[in-house]
Amino acid sequence: MTKNLEILGSDFPAMRCSGTSIDIAYKWECVADKAEIFKTEMLQKYPFPEIKGENFCQEAVIWFKIARDKNGLLLCINKGIYVCEYLPDGLTANIGEKMKNNPRYNFLWQMTLLSIPYEWKWPNIKNIIKTACWMVYRIYFRRFFKNDT
Repeated sequence: MTKNLEILGSDFPAMRCSGTSIDIAYKWECVADKAEIFKTEMLQKYPFPEIKGENFCQEAVIWFKIARDKNGLLLCINKGIYVCEYLPDGLTANIGEKMKNNPRYNFLWQMTLLSIPYEWKWPNIKNIIKTACWMVYRIYFRRFFKNDT
């Protein structure tokens, strides 16, 4: 929640319910930051991948793997459990730059999104395809062009 005690984003479908990260994002269409708390065993079972030379991986890559686990349900409550503040130089404000500077992690995230079992809206598919094409260019074909940034 904000320092004014306002809950960020949309509510869960009930005051208290259970669902996966995929349910929250795509079935219930809850937007904005939510505080995910996982048991240590789940995070040990699904560690973040390590890609040499890159330092930012979208959390959804792991959260959606956990969502497919039979023990991957989250207890969802419409109550703030911490206070946050968005900073001009913070992650949310610079997510596009982070993804641009970590193309292999970004590609992994895009492939994770394509594996979601729920219906996709056309603008999302278009953006995923466009990003995937940019990723292939950035990772594999960039070396053939001089002075490319």
